[in-house]
Amino acid sequence: MTPEAWQAEINKAPLKRRTEYKRSVIEHGLDSEFVADALAHHRKLLSWMADSLKTGPHLAGESFSNADCAVIPCMLRLELLKVSRMWDRYPSVADWWARMRTRPSVKAAIFDRMTEADAAPFKNLAPDPWQKVQELLKAA
Repeated sequence: MTPEAWQAEINKAPLKRRTEYKRSVIEHGLDSEFVADALAHHRKLLSWMADSLKTGPHLAGESFSNADCAVIPCMLRLELLKVSRMWDRYPSVADWWARMRTRPSVKAAIFDRMTEADAAPFKNLAPDPWQKVQELLKAA
């Protein structure tokens, strides 16, 4: 996006703090002041998921529920950002995500509807973000 286009886009955010967050991440990437906190939140989510998956195949037990639906977009974004290795230490989360990716409703609602244009911004992330993310996770 041109600077004007992304400025217009982020200025649509109804909360000033959200606009600051978006601007910082766009301008500084993984060096943004907000990244460490975001990674900590994701790490906490993954830990919560692993604990929840001890009681059943889904996040709220035996059946697919809103809990699963709520987390799927987050997992997809982490995958698109090439940091899916965050859940390597949580095999139950990796298994859950593999099942969610092939679930017919998820496939139809998300993956079948994703266009090349949707995926394009994530195709050639350079440099590979994982090394920096790994450093930030170790420092936390």
